[in-house]
Order: sequence, then structure tokens, then C-alpha cells
Amino acid sequence: MERERKRRGLSIKYKVFLLAFCLPASVAMLAVWALFGNAQHALEATLFEMQESASEQLAQSVASYCQAPDRLLPGLADHSALIA
Repeated sequence: MERERKRRGLSIKYKVFLLAFCLPASVAMLAVWALFGNAQHALEATLFEMQESASEQLAQSVASYCQAPDRLLPGLADHSALIA
């Protein structure tokens, strides 16, 4: 009897179960995987843009601070006094 079962292969119920449950489950997992991959890519791009914007703002702030002689000269005089 055991040999006959091995020769017949998978039962119809098991094949229907595989077709009705495993196939949609694997398609759903693939869709979720693709969705999270796309979301991660979008998040990385947004974070890069925010970091670039923050760096530009910092550079502009430093440049405007260095271009103002009334702010720069007193600090330079203090450093000159320390050096002397």
C-alpha cells in the first residue's frame, strides 16, 4: 500500500491547497517585497536631498558670517592678541 501511494504522487487535495494558498501567498509576498524596496529607495532619496539642503544652508551661513567684517575683525583681533 505504501508503494502505491508513492507511485501516485501528490493527492488532488494537496495540489489544490498548493494552488489555492501558496501561489497567492507567494505573489503577495513578492508584492510586499517590491513595495518595501521602492519605499526604501524613495526614503534614501529624500534623506539625501534633505542632507544636501542642510549642507547648502550651513555653507551659506558660514559664508555670510565670514563676509561680515564687523563680526570677523573682533575675533581676528582676539586671536592676534593670543598669538602675541
